[in-house]
This record gives sequence, C-alpha cells and structure tokens, in this order.
Amino acid sequence: MRAALVILVVCGCGGSSHTAPPPRPPQPQADSGARGTSSTTPSTTIDVAAVCTRIVDLAAQHCRQFAEIHDDAEQCVAKLGPETADPAFEKFAACVLNPSCEEVTNCLEAADEAAANDGSDANQKLRACKDKPEAGDAVGIPRAEWDKRNGANLTKYSQAVSTKALPIEMCGIPAENRWLGTLACDDGSRPIKSSVDAENSRAGNVGEGGRCRSILDLYKVTCPEKTYDIYIDAYICPLEK
Repeated sequence: MRAALVILVVCGCGGSSHTAPPPRPPQPQADSGARGTSSTTPSTTIDVAAVCTRIVDLAAQHCRQFAEIHDDAEQCVAKLGPETADPAFEKFAACVLNPSCEEVTNCLEAADEAAANDGSDANQKLRACKDKPEAGDAVGIPRAEWDKRNGANLTKYSQAVSTKALPIEMCGIPAENRWLGTLACDDGSRPIKSSVDAENSRAGNVGEGGRCRSILDLYKVTCPEKTYDIYIDAYICPLEK
C-alpha cells in the first residue's frame, strides 16, 4: 500500500511532490520516538474535504510530504471528488489526521514499510530507465546492479560523492532518510539521529537528474569538518524477480 502515492498522484496537489516508490530495502535506522498512529478511525467513506483541508494545513507547515503542494482545499476536492471509499486513501487519511507533522510523517513511513514487508508493493509501477518518468514511478534495476549503486556500503559523509548528474541512489524517501542516519562525520559524530533531523537537513528538490531523470533531493549535512551537499535519487529500486 502506497498511501502517500495514492493521494499525491490522484489528487495532483503538488507539481513535483515526492511519492514513495516500492519496494523498501531493509536498512538500519537511527530513529527516535514511536511511530505515529491516528486516533481517528476511518469510515467506509472518507470526507475528502476534511482530508484536503488537513493537507493544505500540512503544506503551510512545510511538512515534508506536502511541502510542495500548491492547490487549496477546494482545488484538491475538485480533483478527487467529494468522497471516496478507496482503501488506500482510507489508510492515508488515517495518517493525515494525526495531530502533528512528525506523527503524520511517521505514520506514512510505517505504512510504506509494512507494505514493503508484506510484499504488496514489490515491483509495482517500476519503469525502465529509458522510459519517460511519470509522477512517482521508480526505476527497477537488477539486484546485482542495485548492490553496487552509488551510495551503497558507505559509513561516512566524506565518502558520499554525489552530483546532480551522479546522485546517491535509494529506494524511497524513508530509505534515504534512514541512510543519512547511518553515516558519521570524520570525527565519528552523527548529526542525523532521526527522520526529523534528516528532513530538517533537506534543502529541497533540484529538479530532474541522475541516470534516469528522476526528481532529486538535495541535503546539506553539517559536520565539524565541513557541510556536505548530498544529492539523492529516491526512485531507484531493486528488482526482486
């Protein structure tokens, strides 16, 4: 289940908003705090107007998944329709109605990870590198190639050599945030201790780049020795079959 993908692609509320591509490779995570869950029990039919109002509010707060959404609530509803019973949207709505940006983010990431673990997203909507990018479509590459991608097996930020033409390659926004948390500065300190730290270090997206023309993220991570500019393509995933 890609709940964030469903709303951001179907709603079309953001010009270059990120969606979380499948599947999620297991990675170590330096994270703090419990995963958010919603206190709102979703009904069979979701009030899209309420969800769209919440999305616009999260965008105003610059909450990561919604930071680049430019539609107002009325425009969002016009694109989605007044109500929906879509199961993926129902789960997404439950996350969005959490009280804080951090809880919303954690809830969406937990949903993505659960989908990856049960295999429900494996190799769905993966495109070939030569294919024209569509909103949220990740590129599938052979596992052997994935294991040797730029960014694999690094332990320090100083080892992370990246440019817009040659970014670090990850499979999904949660994965790129976790990866940033696994790295250390040259003195052993770790400036990224949680997904929130990772989000705070994100400077924004820099448009299309990398070998497959995905939308790239730029992170600026400050260590005692220097501030590192790290370009990440979160739309490169391993083919499991």
